[in-house]
Amino acid sequence: MKKAIFYLFVLTVAFGLKTQAQTTLSNQPLYVVDGKVLEGTTNDALSAINPKDIESINVLKDASATAIYGSRGVNGVVLVNTKPFTIKTAQDKLGKFSSKYRSYVKDNPADKNLTFSINGKVVNDTTRIVPNEVILLKADAIHKVDFEKPKRNNKGSVKITTIP
Repeated sequence: MKKAIFYLFVLTVAFGLKTQAQTTLSNQPLYVVDGKVLEGTTNDALSAINPKDIESINVLKDASATAIYGSRGVNGVVLVNTKPFTIKTAQDKLGKFSSKYRSYVKDNPADKNLTFSINGKVVNDTTRIVPNEVILLKADAIHKVDFEKPKRNNKGSVKITTIP
């Protein structure tokens, strides 16, 4: 009798944990913009992209999504590719806040020897000259842009401060 009660207890706990885990899962697809997975609330990040800047949208479903993105792609993956001029637009936007950055980009348009940070947090994106998180910043959210040119073998830095 004690064994039966114990097994019933174990099954009840296991079933409760399983149903709790299932209710917290989302059925939203994974969004990837220019090779970068969007974390957090995807609606906010996607609304920051101007529809005119979108070059293509592809949808991966089923095995192709999970093969590339693992369990994160189980609900499908929406791939958004923006037009190349969005980098130029972002550089112009940052250049409004820093004449040093503007002149550096003018002389070195394809230089990937820069690190970007937003409010002290380094933004890593090796797929683009200007990281996607910087491209998605709205101009009216930027307060200040500090720029240091690269020296010898060190990378230059672009420090962006946003309005709180």
